[in-house]
Amino acid sequence: MSEPTACGVARCHLDSSYCARCDLLVGLDGLHVLTVNHDEPVYLLQADALRHGKLFPPAPTPADAFLPWLSVTSGDHYVSKYAPVHPAVIALARTVSGTDRAGLALIAAGLVVTFRRWKRESLDDVSDEDRARVEAALRA
Repeated sequence: MSEPTACGVARCHLDSSYCARCDLLVGLDGLHVLTVNHDEPVYLLQADALRHGKLFPPAPTPADAFLPWLSVTSGDHYVSKYAPVHPAVIALARTVSGTDRAGLALIAAGLVVTFRRWKRESLDDVSDEDRARVEAALRA
């Protein structure tokens, strides 16, 4: 679950219309929303390593002092528990558009296309009435 910073919480209590606009302000200086687990920085670290042509992020000295969440040190680099698929999308988005957030749009578009193809394949032999019921349930 995302938790706003103290600054964002204070603004929400002072101005109720602020909360209605929070989704527009995510990532701006006034409000930074991240989840309580710490996988976002690990994805960004892996994406940065991929953009620089390395599969594993380099570890500074002393490596254990800067150990990322759910990672281990192996020689002079970190090995994360996370597969580099999501960081590769982030790295591609950063390279193409200049921002990491474009990766979220790529992932969302991929999910829409995948869901649409799955729906088309799975509902191919279903009657129109049953198809309408399934589509209504999926949209609910």
